[in-house]
Amino acid sequence: MTRDAIGEGVFAIVARTFDADANDFDETTRADDVDGWDSLAHATLLIRIEKRFNVDLGPAGSEAQDLGALIDLVGRRLGDTPQDDARDGPRS
Repeated sequence: MTRDAIGEGVFAIVARTFDADANDFDETTRADDVDGWDSLAHATLLIRIEKRFNVDLGPAGSEAQDLGALIDLVGRRLGDTPQDDARDGPRS
């Protein structure tokens, strides 16, 4: 799966989770940028991403600083992106 396809999937899940348009988000979007993105919403988001892509994001999912880091993390879990990308913080 390409990084673009992963990104489209993640943005669609974020849009559904926060009842917004997927075009409202980009890779630099952080929790602080989105109304209603609290710890419960973050957990819901991670569960939806894990189910959609059939991956376990582990603790790194909670530590991701922005949507780009989540996209990269999903890619790594799928084996589609380089392992040396440290955008999502410590490895799980």
